Amino acid sequence: HPESGWQFHNRGISGHRVTDLYARWRKDCIHLRPALVSVLVGVNDVWHGLRNDDGVEPERFATIYRLLLSYTRECLPAVRFVLCEPFALPAGDVDATWPELVAQRQQIVRELAAEFDATLVPFGAMFEQALEHAPAAFWADDGVHPTPAGHELMARTWLAHTADLFA
Repeated sequence: HPESGWQFHNRGISGHRVTDLYARWRKDCIHLRPALVSVLVGVNDVWHGLRNDDGVEPERFATIYRLLLSYTRECLPAVRFVLCEPFALPAGDVDATWPELVAQRQQIVRELAAEFDATLVPFGAMFEQALEHAPAAFWADDGVHPTPAGHELMARTWLAHTADLFA
């Protein structure tokens, strides 16, 4: 929609956890004065915990995420939120310890979406369905970082769940 004049600012940084978002939120979000904020965070909160004991446990994840959303709503009362479920696929670094830990963050994101009247993009369920058509490594070779096919699927799913926000 080039005629719309919309501007998109991708402030995602690979490897960041919700605590990292919190540290840079004012500059990377509030100062841009967005009409819509889309957030995908959570898998690194798990991965960093399993890899080097520097993760963000579920309770703190929920508290900090809620602070981000509350602060944003306070500064930008009309802002619309799109909250995306974190995900991990059974490939690469992802082993049997991951599903429960990722599911905890997915549940928190679902609860926050309801609490903040946000649009929820269920990437977890989307990838579960995608696994019926191709193996996990097709969608994310390491189980976390999407391949081009995984990114395409995510983009289509995001657009399908947010179409009414752009009408």
